[in-house]
Amino acid sequence: MHAFASLLLCTPVPASTTPAPVEGEIVVLLYAGAEELLVDAKDQGLLAALNLLDERLAELPGEVPDFPPIPPEVMPLAARLCTGPVGCRVRAASAEGPLPVSVQLALPEASADAARSIATALEGLLRTAGVPLAAGESGMRAIEGPVAARFGASGTTFVVEVGEPQPGAMQVGETGLPQGIAPVIALSFDYGAFFEMIEKLAPDEEDLDELEKMLETLGIDELHIDYAMGLDAERTHEAMRMPGYARAMRESGVMPTSPLSPKALAAVPSDAVWASLGSSNVQATVDLLLDLMDDHLARSGLDQDPIEMLAEATGVHLERDVLDHLGSTSGIYASDTTGGGGLASMVAFFELSNPQAMSETCASLEEMLNGLAQQFAQGYVQVRRWELEGTSYSTLTFPGLPVPFEPTFAIAGGFLFAAASPQAAWAAVAQVQYGTQNLGDHAGFREQAGESLEGLYGIQFLDAPRLLDDGYGLMGLACSALANGTRSRQDAARDAGMVLPPYHALAKGAKPWVALSRIDGDDWVMEMRSDRSMLVNLTATLGFLADGPLLPLIALAGLPAALLGERMEAAAPSFDYEFEGEEHAGEGEHEHGEGDHDEDGGD
Repeated sequence: MHAFASLLLCTPVPASTTPAPVEGEIVVLLYAGAEELLVDAKDQGLLAALNLLDERLAELPGEVPDFPPIPPEVMPLAARLCTGPVGCRVRAASAEGPLPVSVQLALPEASADAARSIATALEGLLRTAGVPLAAGESGMRAIEGPVAARFGASGTTFVVEVGEPQPGAMQVGETGLPQGIAPVIALSFDYGAFFEMIEKLAPDEEDLDELEKMLETLGIDELHIDYAMGLDAERTHEAMRMPGYARAMRESGVMPTSPLSPKALAAVPSDAVWASLGSSNVQATVDLLLDLMDDHLARSGLDQDPIEMLAEATGVHLERDVLDHLGSTSGIYASDTTGGGGLASMVAFFELSNPQAMSETCASLEEMLNGLAQQFAQGYVQVRRWELEGTSYSTLTFPGLPVPFEPTFAIAGGFLFAAASPQAAWAAVAQVQYGTQNLGDHAGFREQAGESLEGLYGIQFLDAPRLLDDGYGLMGLACSALANGTRSRQDAARDAGMVLPPYHALAKGAKPWVALSRIDGDDWVMEMRSDRSMLVNLTATLGFLADGPLLPLIALAGLPAALLGERMEAAAPSFDYEFEGEEHAGEGEHEHGEGDHDEDGGD
């Protein structure tokens, strides 16, 4: 690793010697650069294309009509900033001033001459723009103006500072990476310091006071996050530590009562395409959220307990009839077994502490829903109960309507299952009843997760080799755009070549992405391992977005807002108005004579 590592990035340290956050420091971000990140053979085409960006950007002013004149120093500086190495830190200002923070940007170079060259280029650029400069301390140039700013070379590093000076090397907390792996990206974020800065900007906002109270109740008002990414000869390693977060969960009462149940891993088929498993304290979390809502409900004139109101309306008590029967483990996945790995194969499951009681609750809900459907939907919506191999299933059906959905629920093996289709529900039940292999038997998962799966509070899994099929076409379009965008019309030698390797070359030896969450004393820790190639990981992510649940969920999330907008537009009164003797109609309406109204009677 080049001089950047020794100058800015701290080395991995044991958990017992985790550096304390620097007081007032909000963010520290360290990036070793594309040369250190894109080291895998599969990423060399991408690296070559990125290294051509500065030359291509420099050509744009002469090609685009009416392109604003840009000094030649700008584009190389912009490209240098994007490709790294670079370090940045933001610290809360210690005194009142025009800015609530101080910002420092550092660009480490191979030599002092290279650092001075950047400083000279920026000085020429600012003088051309008419920015007044003055001599500063330690050979720095000061930018005169209402906000204190300075820049210059400090040894082999080019530095820009806005606000108060920030002496000392940039440091992050514990990287958490395996011994001997230097971080390529490191981030330290102090949420408490960030929120204090927001409060200074808007000290009289009542909403901020409520937010602060909520954060204190949740125990995250002093949340700190340390993150790092590094690579070894076989894979990419990521680590995230939240110091004190486990203690905050204990104090707020929402700490999961136990780690993940071993049954949770067994409930996921071995051919899962993606999966997310977690342990939580559902009852305590709901109680905490209701406590946070008390003030809002009181101001709205709703003094009655919302759970009791729901029970009166439905006959089902959320706590006694539902939450009291849930265990601590839940999960969601898609697999080939449950339907080909796509959206229709999705299954969610919840561990049950009392399956019989939950079955009775579900029966009551079905009866209520069928009654409402008969009353308001004229029988076009029904919950149909059926049995297969001794297990009872409930499917939401739409008799007489070609609705392409049949969400299905079942209770089996100590779990409540919610599936996207009857086929997925049956396969999920068969997995817990008869399955001989599960996610723990997946070779890629086992290789990335390691031998010990004890004491885990969360597992996330993406089968990158499987998802490359769905993401390769999209990544090919993006890489072709990058390749064409960096080519030269005059110089045929300026060509990055094939940015994205052929499919079989990209897929050869590809590894899944696995994230494991644990509690280490008072800290919450997450370790992630994925393929060494960034192109493999990005392509698999695109495949997940294209074939996973996120895009449909985003679309569904926007549907209520769209419907509400239509209803508000329909309910809004139309009107005519006169101005200087002329009569006008609202946008989208026809003009009317005096006394006329819209066709629907609006006026």
